[in-house]
Amino acid sequence: MKKFAAVALVALLTFSLYACGKNENKQITLNEDYTLVNEVLSFKFKEIEDELDKMENAKLSGFVTGEGNPAGEIDSKNDALEIAKKEITEEYNKINIFYDRTRGIWKVVFSIDALDEETDEVTGNTIVTTVYVDEDGYTVATVKG
Repeated sequence: MKKFAAVALVALLTFSLYACGKNENKQITLNEDYTLVNEVLSFKFKEIEDELDKMENAKLSGFVTGEGNPAGEIDSKNDALEIAKKEITEEYNKINIFYDRTRGIWKVVFSIDALDEETDEVTGNTIVTTVYVDEDGYTVATVKG
């Protein structure tokens, strides 16, 4: 009986260690259209804020969710994602989400691997659109490329 209890205890400990070590931050395929990377990474908006005015591919006004049409306070990455989706017109198949705690800015990166039109093979190039949303539900900027 002691051997059985010892084996059962070892099995229980093994499964509990496996559960603790399991990485919940892997990407999740939400549907056939796109994959969402579950982990929210941090970034510093201050590092790119001054550069936005100089970027030719940055848009700083005229958003669906702007000062005249706020989406409301953001409580989760899903709220940020829904607001960012309203600003996207390009196709995408992967989404990464970042958050700047000090500024309350969400960075939602939509990307898709470019395909060769003749062979339908991935060329290695990635097309990216980034949307920055503040915690009040305003789109702050979008950057293509």
